[in-house]
Amino acid sequence: MKISLMMLLFTLLFCQAKAELNDFEINQQPISTVNDNTDTLKMLKKVVDEQFAGYSMLSYHTGDITNNKVKDIVLVMERACREDEDSAGEESRCRTAALLLNTGKLTFKVASVNDKLIGCSYCGGAGTGDPLSGITIKRGYVSFENLYGGCYKTFRVITFKYDKNKKDWFLHKRGTQDYNCKDDKNEEEVKVETYISTKKDFGWIRFSDY
Repeated sequence: MKISLMMLLFTLLFCQAKAELNDFEINQQPISTVNDNTDTLKMLKKVVDEQFAGYSMLSYHTGDITNNKVKDIVLVMERACREDEDSAGEESRCRTAALLLNTGKLTFKVASVNDKLIGCSYCGGAGTGDPLSGITIKRGYVSFENLYGGCYKTFRVITFKYDKNKKDWFLHKRGTQDYNCKDDKNEEEVKVETYISTKKDFGWIRFSDY
């Protein structure tokens, strides 16, 4: 009973954290899987095959990543992790995120790439496994949500914002919420520690350099 209650409490906290750690109203776009048979999917597979050898497409998310009222794409790809990479096991898949700009007529240009932002498929640890829990896009902001840990859980939201003058995405805010079930002596009280850092703390960091 205690474990079930703990999970329920953390689920509620997880949903609340998604709102608290983001700057804007969450408008999660549905994830399109690799089973879709659409022109967009075919185009994205071509991008992966031609520009990201050895990768396969995990998911894609549509939204306005430059605040110009045009739907762009955040593409998540994966490949087998190398022996020299920090991963959770031999079967782990390492991830890369790419920002694709809509150039019209179902054509997209790869504008920026990051292969360190999203943890590997098993890097969430015991009780979580895959840490990637969501990607949110709205009006030039892009947030990546990751969840780590078993009893001790960390929910992290990393948000980037598009700069029209520099024509690039920069780290805007980093939010973390921690919860340790072993510290909870009263089942009705859940201690959550929240940490938020902004540009004044970390300066200018490009999406590709994060």
